[in-house]
This record gives sequence, structure tokens and C-alpha cells, in this order.
Amino acid sequence: EIAAVLGTNNITELVKDGDILAVSGISGEVVINPTEEQIAEFKAAGEAYAKQKAEWALLKDAKTVTADGKHFELAANIGTPKDVEGVNENGAEAVGLYRTEFLY
Repeated sequence: EIAAVLGTNNITELVKDGDILAVSGISGEVVINPTEEQIAEFKAAGEAYAKQKAEWALLKDAKTVTADGKHFELAANIGTPKDVEGVNENGAEAVGLYRTEFLY
């Protein structure tokens, strides 16, 4: 995965050859030539995100049942047939919305 941030306005005018960038796709933050402290913060945030993703992965095939036994179908929204791969990989039980306008 590569972090992505949108709406950075004039960032390409500010960044110079050889600059180091710290980018957080979660917070949307971009720091040019970060300090050691900022680098440590970005690394810690990345490690926390990786830990959270690992916890989510453990839940992906969990039953979608309430404490009183009621089952809820976990469905995903897709825009292309290729998106079905993500549905299967992430434990969804069905496709809830198929955005067919993207087919044309």
C-alpha cells in the first residue's frame, strides 16, 4: 500500500529535489523534511494502523450475529466486476449495491 493525500494545493511548488516527505493517507498530513520527532510520530501511526488492520483481519470471517442471535447480512457496494475480489477477500456475504452506471 502507498499512502495517498488529495488537495495538497501547491505542494509541488514547495517540494524540491532531495526533500524528504512524510505522508499520512489516514490524517491527510504531508510534512516536508520532517524532524526526527515527526518521523517517529509517523512511524508510530503507521505501526498502530498495521496493528489495527491485523485486528480487523481476525474479524473478517466472523459471524454477523447480534448478542440475541439475530443474523445480519454483511453486503458490499461495488462499481466494477473486479471489485468482487475485494468482497470475497474481506468477508462480505453479498453484494448490496452494484453501481452499473460505471459499466458504460
